[in-house]
Amino acid sequence: MVVAPRSHRARLAFVARDMVRNTPFALRAQTVIANNVAGDGIIWKVTGGAKQRGEAFRQALKAHFDTTAIDANGRCNLYGLQRLVMNCVVDSGEALIRRRRRRNSDGFALPFQIEVLEPDFIDTSRDTFIALGTAGAGNEIRDGIEYDAIGRRVAYYLYDQHPGSASSLRSLTSRRVPASEILHIYRQDRPGQNRGVTWFAPIAMAMQDLDDMQD
Repeated sequence: MVVAPRSHRARLAFVARDMVRNTPFALRAQTVIANNVAGDGIIWKVTGGAKQRGEAFRQALKAHFDTTAIDANGRCNLYGLQRLVMNCVVDSGEALIRRRRRRNSDGFALPFQIEVLEPDFIDTSRDTFIALGTAGAGNEIRDGIEYDAIGRRVAYYLYDQHPGSASSLRSLTSRRVPASEILHIYRQDRPGQNRGVTWFAPIAMAMQDLDDMQD
């Protein structure tokens, strides 16, 4: 795995996504990896407790996880979201899973939804030396992630919308999101690695050359 500087990470991800869209070998590689890692997905199961209460909980989980109610964007069920995360990890190197808390009045079986975000949402311009006074006392911001004095992640600085969207050109702001609301998924290949890099980084040029040769 090639570990790139922060200035190169996003560029590598853009190249990898373009390859997945336009190079059959890359699309096939992503599909095979996601099929083997995610498969049918992690399946929930209810055990123990009173039978009547357990059945009621089972129905609530089914209504939430087995439908698009779990997805903040209303497109995937729990298993589709797992596949979406794996696709993103392969082409972008990492994925963010954000918990969106909901009110009981919103009508969901469970008071939360899940939002899968590309790493583009991390505001990498946030840095302790730039965002003075933003971090908590004794904390440090590196590459859009805030760490406490002993190195624990305490917050992420995320854009309100994808920085590549048309509307973001008019107004692009980021805000502090507690790390307790975020799962940061990536493959760690070395000690101290804080971000992921596209899995296509070591083979992108060879794969593109192979596709060009086939054409």
